Amino acid sequence: MRTATAVVGLIAAAISYDGLRYLAAAGHLSGSEATLFPLVTGGFTLYSAYAIAALAGAPLRERAYAWMGFTLGTAVAIWANVLRGLGLNQHTDPHGWRLDDIPVALFSAISPLAAAGALLLWLLLSQHTGKAARHRNDTESAQGTTTNGGTAR
Repeated sequence: MRTATAVVGLIAAAISYDGLRYLAAAGHLSGSEATLFPLVTGGFTLYSAYAIAALAGAPLRERAYAWMGFTLGTAVAIWANVLRGLGLNQHTDPHGWRLDDIPVALFSAISPLAAAGALLLWLLLSQHTGKAARHRNDTESAQGTTTNGGTAR
């Protein structure tokens, strides 16, 4: 399950990357800066999501800061992808199929939302799997057995 979540998240992040790069280029960043901008935004979202999972029992102030970072990074990715979609929608062939702006905006928001959701889900699955394994080991130790069926000493 974690592998599937990671694959979906990576694909969604790759699609969202292009929208962020497009926004950075439209903001007149140089070619290398425009290429790095999505990595900064994605990295901020990534470590904010990790902080959300790591700070589960921390005071509200620390958790709120982590959620703010995650929400801000995700919002920037959504905004960039929607702007890119709307910009490209204005240059569509007049004889081709063209969507209205609202469906384009909604469609463009899917990738960054999927990337953010997959990231949080992956972290939660990893955290839950780790807790389940620790609980199983603690239970086996208390019962005097080990995972290979032998006896604990």
